[in-house]
Amino acid sequence: MTLWLATLALSLLLPAAAQAESFKATRVEALDGKVRCAWARDRLITVISGPCDDYTPPRQVRVGETFQANGKTKTITVILADRIAKDIPTLGLKVGDVTCTAAESAANIPGVSGKREHTGTWLYIAKCKPIE
Repeated sequence: MTLWLATLALSLLLPAAAQAESFKATRVEALDGKVRCAWARDRLITVISGPCDDYTPPRQVRVGETFQANGKTKTITVILADRIAKDIPTLGLKVGDVTCTAAESAANIPGVSGKREHTGTWLYIAKCKPIE
C-alpha cells in the first residue's frame, strides 16, 4: 500500500470505526519526525487523491503555523488527535498510540467533513505526541 493511500485510509477509518478516541490539540510533536501531506478532490464520478506536490512542512505542527502544498500556503487552524483504543495490526498501530491530522479547517479532513464526497488538503502524523 502506498504511503498516501495509508494516510487516506487512516484519516477516513479511525474515528468512524470507533477504534480511536478523538480529541483536539493545539500543538503536537511528530515522534518520528515525519509530517506527511495528502490531498483529495471530488470529481463527478470519483474522488482522486495523492501526496501533496511542492510540499514544505510547517516548522512546528501547531495552530497558526503555515505549510506549503500544491502551490498554496495553508494555515493550520485545527489539529485532531486520535488515541488508538484497539490494536490495528494491519496498520501497525497499538493501543495507546496517537495519530494526528492537521488542516486549515475540519472540512479539509476526510471522515470529519461529514460529507461523502471530499475535497481538501491535510497533514498526517502517524506517530505524534500532543504537547498542548
